[in-house]
Amino acid sequence: MKSRIQDKQINNELQGIILICFGLLIFKLFLSQQISLILSPKMIPFTAFSMIAFFILGAYRMFSNDSMSNGCGCDGCDTKSAGIKRYLQYSILFILPLVIGFNLESYNLSLDSITKRGVSSDVTLRSDGNLLSEVVNFQEKTIEVTDSNFFKVMQVLNENMQEVEGFTINMKGFVYRDDNFNENEAVIARQAMSCCVADSSVFGYMLKGEVNTLETGKWYELKGRVENIEMGDEMTPVIKVISTKEMKEPKELYIYII
Repeated sequence: MKSRIQDKQINNELQGIILICFGLLIFKLFLSQQISLILSPKMIPFTAFSMIAFFILGAYRMFSNDSMSNGCGCDGCDTKSAGIKRYLQYSILFILPLVIGFNLESYNLSLDSITKRGVSSDVTLRSDGNLLSEVVNFQEKTIEVTDSNFFKVMQVLNENMQEVEGFTINMKGFVYRDDNFNENEAVIARQAMSCCVADSSVFGYMLKGEVNTLETGKWYELKGRVENIEMGDEMTPVIKVISTKEMKEPKELYIYII
């Protein structure tokens, strides 16, 4: 009976330590500011709540006492679960992911994994206002693409091709290519997520002009001119490159679909 209670207590303490470690892993992501590489801002409050819950539940499991549990001391109450088997299950299901999580220095997706996701240039936003007047400077005939208006500009270029054709556009992004592109084809792209990194996608615009010198995966500040070309059976907006300047990878890699 006594050994069974001790075994249960060890089991409780192990569960408590695992829960606290998950809380510490989330705390590490907040401290290193890498939480934004995994979750969109709207999910951050829920993650903070989860971290606190892990700490509270972990402490409760560690200090809970099974000596007061209703143990009858008979063989029928003994599940006879093998300790080694249980600890092996804990190691595979919980401890191994924790070790990997604490040792990862970066949670960025690799270029290979990004390439396999494909690229999209179509998005539909719900807006009560006039997106065209919101993102386009008609007086100077320019379009400035920022993290906050990225998808608004994308929708404007798709839906108002004639109105913005010939306008100058300035934007930042990384150069994307997939296996079907030739050396004179490239996309200026950004990674976007709605909820978490699992649903992230690549959005961007086809580039036209001297793009063979642009290195895949590198970040550039780009100035171009909006043009409409026929691709397949429909007209598609492209950016005719005027000038490019290589830049450092920004701290905020993602844009968010809200």
